[in-house]
Amino acid sequence: MDRDIALDIEKWKKRLSPNDFAELESLFDKLDQTISLQAASSYMNGFRDGARLGMEIVSVSPIP
Repeated sequence: MDRDIALDIEKWKKRLSPNDFAELESLFDKLDQTISLQAASSYMNGFRDGARLGMEIVSVSPIP
């Protein structure tokens, strides 16, 4: 997969002007940051939900 992406990037690098390609790279960087933030948020939410579920299971009365 990485190899395919690298080949596609090289194709676009040849097709676009240096300025346009720099803008495209900037867009890729922003997408990478967004994906990383979403993954971190999902992990934190899953951890929190798991902790709540564990607390609810071991407690006598459910957590509100």
